[in-house]
Amino acid sequence: MITQEKLKIFKHYSGDLNALRQTNSTEKDTITAHDWFVIGNLLQDIMLVSKGLASEAYAVRVWEELKHACADQETVDELKKMAE
Repeated sequence: MITQEKLKIFKHYSGDLNALRQTNSTEKDTITAHDWFVIGNLLQDIMLVSKGLASEAYAVRVWEELKHACADQETVDELKKMAE
């Protein structure tokens, strides 16, 4: 489940999982590589949809995935903001 805390960590490391892994930070216990992958993919998908580069069916799938993957609406909104 993607949370605002995980998004904060993702942003802090500018999406660079290797940078996180090279630290002694306890943040490594908060976010998994799978979470990192999901956040990156969702950001890419949101960008494609918002730029009109995706089909309507793909856009619907992206919004459903957002609802499923995120802990709450605030997290969905933050992901959308990050993708701008």
